[in-house]
Amino acid sequence: PTRGEEEEEEEGRLFLRNLPFSTTEEDLTRYFSRFGELSEVHVCVDRVSRQPIGLAFVLFLLPSDAKKALAATDGKIFQGRLLNVIPAKMRMKGEEENEG
Repeated sequence: PTRGEEEEEEEGRLFLRNLPFSTTEEDLTRYFSRFGELSEVHVCVDRVSRQPIGLAFVLFLLPSDAKKALAATDGKIFQGRLLNVIPAKMRMKGEEENEG
């Protein structure tokens, strides 16, 4: 892997796509905590409607746990949908978008 790929894997953050709009942070915590301790779970919502858009992030305390979760969950069925899981790059403080 390239240096950038290694850094992404070391962060322990996963980007989840193709989630049912009904998925909650609690659902994701229950599902992914079997791979290790989570420090953050975030379901993305539309800025205007505030409704879920089928995307989420999970952050594992240990990057090795994120790697296990990625291998075990990508391409699997979650709540009736095919889950797409990819390593996510953490935003730097200046890159964060303002909400509200």
